[in-house]
Amino acid sequence: MSKYKYKIYNGKSLKKFFENSRIFVLISMFIIGLTAGASMLNNNSSITERLSVIIESYSELRAEQGILINFCNSLTVNVLFSVVNLFLAFSLVGYPLIIALPTFKGLALGAVSGYLYSTYKLIGLGYCMLMIFPGAVSSTFAFLLACNDSCEYSKNAFMKAIKGRGQFEKDETRVYLTRQLVFLGICAVSSGIDAVFCEIFSRFFEI
Repeated sequence: MSKYKYKIYNGKSLKKFFENSRIFVLISMFIIGLTAGASMLNNNSSITERLSVIIESYSELRAEQGILINFCNSLTVNVLFSVVNLFLAFSLVGYPLIIALPTFKGLALGAVSGYLYSTYKLIGLGYCMLMIFPGAVSSTFAFLLACNDSCEYSKNAFMKAIKGRGQFEKDETRVYLTRQLVFLGICAVSSGIDAVFCEIFSRFFEI
């Protein structure tokens, strides 16, 4: 029986979270991407040069923009990842692609934070801790949970299809979409945190 037959949240949610090995696979994929993004800069000077131009211009732009624009920009990135995740969930073969999604998110975060630390040392580390990580941690956590749900939904759809019943059940889809909205709401809060921290601390950094 699909887990979507139950309520969106219940008292056993935490237990189910730790019993679900797939979430740890998703976390591992994110860490792999994070490590690869941070390490690839040492082996490719052309990527480092391009990344330096992008990061320096973007950090300057963030410092000049208002809190609302920074919030919208941050939210747009989170929404794009969520849309891709949602699209793959409705695909019968989306499961392995959803598993790979956290790698790309980790790759981007690892490349940026790795460049900042290797170039600016403690200043770069401080920039990451105050300008990037506060919003990224909670949005990444929500995104991993969203991917986990999408994997389950895509797997259920595939199992029904090969059994000759490839039709999404109404309640199952409704609960899935509701949960995805909850995760997207967490990402929106993360974007707000990101914008607020940028507004407060951007004046202390010259990247």
